[in-house]
Amino acid sequence: MSISIQNDQVLITVGGQVISLTPDAAREIGNQLHDAAQEIETAAIVAENEAFENRPIPEGVTLISSREQSDKVAEAIQADGKESHVFFSASYAYRYKGGEDGDTLMVESVLDQIAVEGRVQFKAEGYDPDEETYGDYESPILENPTWMEVAKVCNDMILRTGDFHHCFLESVVEKGETEDEGGSVKVCHFVMGS
Repeated sequence: MSISIQNDQVLITVGGQVISLTPDAAREIGNQLHDAAQEIETAAIVAENEAFENRPIPEGVTLISSREQSDKVAEAIQADGKESHVFFSASYAYRYKGGEDGDTLMVESVLDQIAVEGRVQFKAEGYDPDEETYGDYESPILENPTWMEVAKVCNDMILRTGDFHHCFLESVVEKGETEDEGGSVKVCHFVMGS
């Protein structure tokens, strides 16, 4: 397709055919094409999401509702005698449609899977530096922590930093490495949502 202007006309050449339009007609068609392009883009996103959620469930994967998974984390934290403030959403990338009705959004149960391999320490800055109650957070050094262990130290981080607004644990990111008497330690931060 090519577009040119000749004698106050907009010429559109498609497949060897030339269409001549007035500027107003060309503008109207352009607006319609723009709207159609947006609708096509939206439809493509919806189709991708449906394909993602309706893909076959891999063999050996246990599905659980997102809420049930967060409830398991809360129960484990409360069993340790602490208030639970973290919501576990790190397995959302592993979502599927399932459940009794076959259309409920389910996630892969990942709480017993290793979240970070090796020795790791989680760190976070205090949410309100003027508040004496709260401060920076450093977890104990963990080795091959599961997502359940990560969720528990994330809850400790929320309690220490005072950031009760960002309470959805979405992921963790490695920010560097340090050394101690036991060797190399990965330094990780929590990726939190609200």
